[in-house]
Amino acid sequence: MNNTIMSRLKNVCIIDDDDIYQFMMAKELLNTNKTNKILKFMNGREALDFFRDHFQKLNYLPDIIFLDLNMPEMDGWEFLDVFHTIAPLISKKIDIYLVSSSVNDKDFRKAQAISTVKDFITKPFTRERLLGVLNQ
Repeated sequence: MNNTIMSRLKNVCIIDDDDIYQFMMAKELLNTNKTNKILKFMNGREALDFFRDHFQKLNYLPDIIFLDLNMPEMDGWEFLDVFHTIAPLISKKIDIYLVSSSVNDKDFRKAQAISTVKDFITKPFTRERLLGVLNQ
């Protein structure tokens, strides 16, 4: 694959405790032919450990994070609270999309108030929506 094509491919991170959702999302991402790397974590704590260990290795870091809100151990909101403290150490722009089956208006408003959150997506979302995110 040439460098021009590689530069357009995205590294994507899925943080979600549902392994079936992770599998289906990863499969759909691979089918788009727009991803380079797919990282998967079962909760926010696992993902934060990865970011702390790799914050200087830009090629390992994702361009996009799909972050579930409701997870055990560390949910999406808690992840965001801690991620904001390490984000200044990362010299790569990472777009975060909150993903939830919740249609709670309170969650949507809270997401809109967080500058690092690009958008709030309700599960399940369509291939067209996924392509729209990857093409931005």
